[in-house]
Amino acid sequence: MRYAFFLIVAVAIAAAAAIALRIRASRHDPVPEPTRCAPTPLDVPRFWLILDSLGEYPAERREERLREMLGDLSVAEIASFAAHYHRALNRAYTWEL
Repeated sequence: MRYAFFLIVAVAIAAAAAIALRIRASRHDPVPEPTRCAPTPLDVPRFWLILDSLGEYPAERREERLREMLGDLSVAEIASFAAHYHRALNRAYTWEL
């Protein structure tokens, strides 16, 4: 059950990253404007907040909702989410559990 959830999360991360990259590419804005703030990476508490909020939805809707939530993030935040996800997944697959 948990493995299926993590697999769904991985698919959603990949899809959201692809969507974000397509959106960025369609803007034709290679040089950021000086007034824009650089995106900050997603911190660990926010990562868990996103995952915890998925529990409010039925299992068949979680992947779609995660895609929507990740679609609202910047590319740097999506990459940070993916890094936190893989770190958590690697920690979960140890003999200590």
